[in-house]
Amino acid sequence: MPVQQLVSSRDYPLDVVARRASGRSLAVVRLDAQGRPSDCRIVHSSGTKSLDDASCMVMLRARFRPARDKAGRLMESVFPLQLSWRIMG
Repeated sequence: MPVQQLVSSRDYPLDVVARRASGRSLAVVRLDAQGRPSDCRIVHSSGTKSLDDASCMVMLRARFRPARDKAGRLMESVFPLQLSWRIMG
């Protein structure tokens, strides 16, 4: 599922809506062997803690295709992902 489909307007933190804040968070998500996120770490902040926290919240509820080693066995992996937050309109 594309990341854009994981995020809805309900995910935008209310404390930044009034300020119409926006930003881009770069997160690194650790995935278990089944493709489920087990950890999220912000490596480049949007400049707003609420947006960074929301980025990890979205990523931790996502499901990814599991990584496989050269022999085709499921394995843990790390996935970098950038989320851009902006209020439209």
